[in-house]
Amino acid sequence: MHTLQLKSRARLFASLDNVEALPSLIEHADSKGLAVVPIGQGSNIVPAREVDALVVGLALQGQRVLDDSDDFIRLQVQAGENWHALVERCVAEHWYGLENLALIPGLVGAAPIQNIGAYGVEVASCVESVQIAPLDRRAIAGLASARGWQCNAQGIYSLTKQQCEFAYRDSLFKGALKGLCIVVSLVLRLSKRYQPELAYPALANHLGIAGRSNAALPCARQVFDAVVAIRREKLPDPARVPNAGSFFHNPVVSAALANELQQRHPALPMYAVPGATDKRKLAAAWLIEYCGFKGREGAAVGMYAKQALVLVNHQPGRASADDVLSLAAEIVKAVEAAFGVRLQREPELIGA
Repeated sequence: MHTLQLKSRARLFASLDNVEALPSLIEHADSKGLAVVPIGQGSNIVPAREVDALVVGLALQGQRVLDDSDDFIRLQVQAGENWHALVERCVAEHWYGLENLALIPGLVGAAPIQNIGAYGVEVASCVESVQIAPLDRRAIAGLASARGWQCNAQGIYSLTKQQCEFAYRDSLFKGALKGLCIVVSLVLRLSKRYQPELAYPALANHLGIAGRSNAALPCARQVFDAVVAIRREKLPDPARVPNAGSFFHNPVVSAALANELQQRHPALPMYAVPGATDKRKLAAAWLIEYCGFKGREGAAVGMYAKQALVLVNHQPGRASADDVLSLAAEIVKAVEAAFGVRLQREPELIGA
């Protein structure tokens, strides 16, 4: 149950389709001295060869409209729902805000953890709250008391958008809450007033509106279709070419370092960082390609020939996490030597 298709085996596995079954799963894991590791579709993980844990696959299903007004809709979505299918439904219903996030692999539960983002939009912009079930009741109760989280009669805690501490590809779920809870649902606040985000160059170019101030705005479905087309053109389908999506974060550096690098490498793409005028975001794919890793063959794993940021598995079922981490370390070392910038891995290492 992971898209990299590495050689890996879990000690125990269970599918969770009812949150009320979670306490008994935790009790069973505790009786065997095992940690509980939740996963969705496994689209953002690197599992070790042996995962000595109870791996819980999220199968929680359901969507419910909580509030529907002329201006917005509040939609609660269970963690086991497919992310892309949710985005497609929202576009069809004329609920706006997620269209730039089309075709991102994985389930809804992973979206707030990673604060998934693409083409100028992050999921945090549409999240109202996130609901979690504790894996460690004592630890969660202590955090909830200190931070003012609400808890319902079923023992499910709800965190507001601000309490989730969202940042670039980051959240509280990767920090203080890591390993302590399972995301079971989230509440989205989606606008009924269409305000597209079209500033991302690749998207504007694909839509034919780049540099045209008088161009007619594309509708949400056109933006959705454009994002899908762009992603399919440059990113491999995990069902055909095993991968975990973008393997490294685009590094955020000081404006001073960015300017210095751009003087040495005028073609290096870089982007503004919202709310941080003294920072710039660099294109990790360009850095990796410059160092010669794009499309390099001859090993069990490599970087995709059409997109240097995507690590692919050339030997499904045989290559292991060791192969992945070895290549990743080589890339990090080369990029740091060439640019003085240290890349950070995006997928989570499981079981090591």
